Amino acid sequence: MIIFESLSLINVMNFQELINSFQRYKNKLCYSYRYEDKIINENFENLYSKIAFFRNQLSDLTENSAILIARSKIDDLVPLFLSSLSLNLRPAFVAYPSNKVSREDYQSKLSQILDNFHVSRIVIDEHENDMFKKTSQAFVVEDYEQQSSRNLQEIKVTNLNPSFIQFSSGSTGIPKAMQFNFGSTYKHTLHLQNCIKMNSEDYLLSWLPLYHDMGLIAATLYPLFQGKKFHMMSPFDWINAPSLFFTDGQNLKATHSWMPNFSFELLSQRCKDLDTDLSSWKMISSCAEPVIPETVKKFYTTFKNRGLRPDCLAATYAMAENTFAMTHKVFDMRNSAQFVSLDSEAYLKNEFVLSKDPQKSTLFTSCGGALDGTEINCPIDSIGPIKIKGDSCLSNYLGDSRKILDERGYFDTGDIGFIHDGELYICGRKSDLMIVRGINIFPQNLEKLIDQIPGFVKGRSVALSQWNRQESTEEIIVLAEVEDTVDVVLIKAELKRTLKAYLDFDIKKTKLLPRGWLRKTSSGKIARKPNLEKFNRSIHEPVLVIGDSHIYSWNQSDELYNGDSTAQNVFLRQIPIISADNIYYDGRIEAIHENLKNLPEFSTVIFFIGEQDIRNLIPFWMRTKATGLLESTSAVLQKHFQWISNLKQNYSLLNFCWLLPPPPGEGLKPHPRFLSQKHLSNELYYHYQADQSQRILIAQEYRKQLLTNSPIRVIDYWKSITNQKLILDQNYIRDISHLKNVQQLFQDHVEAKMGCLFGPIKKITESSKITLVVENIVYEMKKLLKEFLENEPTDDSLLLEELDSMSIVRIVNRLQSQYKVKVPSQWMNKNDWKDFKSFCNWVMHNRLAQTPFEK
Repeated sequence: MIIFESLSLINVMNFQELINSFQRYKNKLCYSYRYEDKIINENFENLYSKIAFFRNQLSDLTENSAILIARSKIDDLVPLFLSSLSLNLRPAFVAYPSNKVSREDYQSKLSQILDNFHVSRIVIDEHENDMFKKTSQAFVVEDYEQQSSRNLQEIKVTNLNPSFIQFSSGSTGIPKAMQFNFGSTYKHTLHLQNCIKMNSEDYLLSWLPLYHDMGLIAATLYPLFQGKKFHMMSPFDWINAPSLFFTDGQNLKATHSWMPNFSFELLSQRCKDLDTDLSSWKMISSCAEPVIPETVKKFYTTFKNRGLRPDCLAATYAMAENTFAMTHKVFDMRNSAQFVSLDSEAYLKNEFVLSKDPQKSTLFTSCGGALDGTEINCPIDSIGPIKIKGDSCLSNYLGDSRKILDERGYFDTGDIGFIHDGELYICGRKSDLMIVRGINIFPQNLEKLIDQIPGFVKGRSVALSQWNRQESTEEIIVLAEVEDTVDVVLIKAELKRTLKAYLDFDIKKTKLLPRGWLRKTSSGKIARKPNLEKFNRSIHEPVLVIGDSHIYSWNQSDELYNGDSTAQNVFLRQIPIISADNIYYDGRIEAIHENLKNLPEFSTVIFFIGEQDIRNLIPFWMRTKATGLLESTSAVLQKHFQWISNLKQNYSLLNFCWLLPPPPGEGLKPHPRFLSQKHLSNELYYHYQADQSQRILIAQEYRKQLLTNSPIRVIDYWKSITNQKLILDQNYIRDISHLKNVQQLFQDHVEAKMGCLFGPIKKITESSKITLVVENIVYEMKKLLKEFLENEPTDDSLLLEELDSMSIVRIVNRLQSQYKVKVPSQWMNKNDWKDFKSFCNWVMHNRLAQTPFEK
């Protein structure tokens, strides 16, 4: 029986009576919502009119067909849902395509729903047509106009007990569909009312999305079915301005709300100085995420002086499979009765041991006792699985005939916890449990530790595990988003130190990532399985590094060209003497194009360039063109910006970044022989170099202008590799232009800024064959031909005048046995051997490619 206390309505026994009650009490406030900077009140008459209006637009659909609601207009959501029910359609809210979720992730989730469930229509916003252009079911409803729905016929429902669908958040993969009917949902709201006891003056406020059971059942259908006022705000508006929760709450004298744990943390941080009155609040309950004791305490401490009552905070244990709530607990923040401490060492061994030592304990928050109609099955003072039984629990998922209840009618929640003093405590998800070296580790505990380290984005980290065959145990993988301004080296060291202090062993795979990389579920939870899948896919996605010879410092090899210890998905591509002055010559741009053409979409391209500009080109221009440092640097960079912008436009689905060139090493002074030169030839690039003091000044200005104006992301790692005078740290010097021991440094910075991941290190295959590159081709070919020619060859030496056919055969055989070259069976062309330069070009054409991107 549903009783609208504030409206003195008659008992509502079915969905038709609910609709009739809206028309009968037309001028009474039903709910309110925030629209831009205003609060709009919706009375029952207007709600009834909107239901009738949207019914007309959906009336062509077959009864019992599924309809998805993916609208952002908050004023339409409730009437669209109710109008669908009145036509005996099965509505389901799905996430609106937010800019905080990648297009790829959103379309993947939508495709999974459409592939697994028959959907007749998707109601979308008009401006989102592009997102759904390949979806035939997409449909834009007309906007409601008040005058258009006057004198509408009475609404006659076609099913007194219609059903709706909810999709699980998909934290473990494909979303599951759950179907609920009006009768069972109404009964669950009665159980909630018996527990929460909202009265006729109370006002429930929520920013929660309606595709989540907490937003739909607890914050919308519960007050609607029970005749209580409620207020809605867009989750997008709230996340952009969290203070709206308090300002709207104060204006409306709100009394009740449900929120996940992260929002308590966010409000404590961003609204701690807000002048607000919280005295009207009776219940703000934490739900849908683990209730972190430190967060609860921080929230109360932050706002208790602004009227927040000590018995206002609460916890609700809920899941969609039980319609919503299973337990509820009201806290008394004047004491710690709602918290229990377990010995940390025993807890890691899955043992229940109470502890009073805060330095050696793990704190848990009570979720209270069971609601009416629900029974909790869980070990007492022992850690084990949590099962539930009740009249609100599903028996199977939609489209899957397999029963989800055991032979005694219990549903396994998948959570692990314990009962202490008659109340339920949650440890974590059973499927999340990681057993490493015999230790039981819940990832949430590691994620809590990460949240406490300054510089990490709170709520945006995930601890994963997968089987390591070599070590015959699970290995932990930690992925954590960091703020853009953090020192990558320092924060990664702090992360490793913090996790080792807790686990007593090192975690080898820790990845720092930019904001937005991790996948979250539609309810805002970390999606563990999808993130593990994304991690394993990403470490194999190609990363192309283009630059001068100093790119080979990435492979940490003492032999510049013949060793390669880079990650398996990294490909180093040398474009000789790449500077702003010669980028358009000798096929350099064409070579870059050829490499980019072969890359899959969303691959990362790193330009590791600028060294030649700093040590050669800019000082040369300053001398020969009589320009100042600022002007020369600007002119050089503008040339780079032009060709890079063109590439960015032509390859819009690739991710480009510019890794700052190495800081000044031990520079040489310009050789006097070359000071009179007016043209910077290839030879001059290697011999005309600015002296040390010049290079430091040039490097500082180059870095400053590059960070300010670059058309692509610039990766700045200098603070980690130089001293205060911008001289290379001795640990990183190999010679004047190439670094060593920087591979991890480069990769950590690129991962944290670009979000591409680097896979395991390549297995170096032992080979005595020499790799040929442009820098060593002349030297090596002179060495090869030495015994066959009377004199050392020059570019114009006519080889065929000195070599007989047997000598040529021997040369080709030695060429293939000593060098990484594969000569085709039809190889002989006199033009290729016409002179020494032609011969070198022919050899380079037939060498084995440095990377898979080369033809």
